[in-house]
Amino acid sequence: MKRKANPPARDAAQLALGLESLEAVSYRLRRSKEGSALSIRREGDVFEVSAPSDMPRAAIEESLREQPLAAPRVQSPVPGLPAVWAEGAALQFQGRELRLQLDPAAHQCQLHEQALILPLPRDAGAERIRDTASAWLQGEARSLLGLQLGTLASRLRVPVPPWALSFSSRQLAQFEKGQLRLNWKLVLLPPDNLEAVIRRLLEPHIIPPRSVGLFD
Repeated sequence: MKRKANPPARDAAQLALGLESLEAVSYRLRRSKEGSALSIRREGDVFEVSAPSDMPRAAIEESLREQPLAAPRVQSPVPGLPAVWAEGAALQFQGRELRLQLDPAAHQCQLHEQALILPLPRDAGAERIRDTASAWLQGEARSLLGLQLGTLASRLRVPVPPWALSFSSRQLAQFEKGQLRLNWKLVLLPPDNLEAVIRRLLEPHIIPPRSVGLFD
């Protein structure tokens, strides 16, 4: 009776492609017979690699470094903006509800208890109210998102990646061409939800500490 050949052994690993860009990939390696060709195929977030048994792992990982990486993306429900931009309209900011208030005597936008005071005349139109409130929100987003990103990166012991504010209508957060793009509407989320979104982007790219034996 002919014995069945054992299936090729597989092992899994993570290859860090550079902390400065926070890029890393996971891959599963299957060894094939000597002289066979190297094969790399992507399955979701993991590379399936088939490499000849005599090919050093360093050479395999060098080939992986040349593979294009898909930018991780994050989706999360966010509160909507007011359907009608007018005095008294409700607006979410960091998980709490604010009411828009027009004050022609004010010199700048400011928070006061549960109100966002806009320096506009009482008869200001919807477009002007929308533009003024949105500009304030986007300014707050630059400050708060940068602070949250720095705090989490420090806690996770990774460098703060290059980042920019995004105005996408579809993606809340994603890596694109080595840059983290954070949607300004993230500032509408409660602080805990915002932290979870950014953590989800950063955590997969942490390089675990390498175990070193006594005689390494």
